[in-house]
Amino acid sequence: MAKRARAAGLEVFLVDPEGFPRPDGSWFPYPLEAPQTGDVVVRQTAAHAIGELERLLNLRPDNA
Repeated sequence: MAKRARAAGLEVFLVDPEGFPRPDGSWFPYPLEAPQTGDVVVRQTAAHAIGELERLLNLRPDNA
């Protein structure tokens, strides 16, 4: 989906904490799948990222 969005000239926002907690409480990290230069990466769960995405969108020059 991200590849198609980039091809259409759209910005790509990746929302991913880049890992997850294991049952024992330790953190299991994993890398994002091929983020590109210019992508916006929010390293949070979706539940926590909505406010951050709103803030980032409001910082854009075309929203002034």
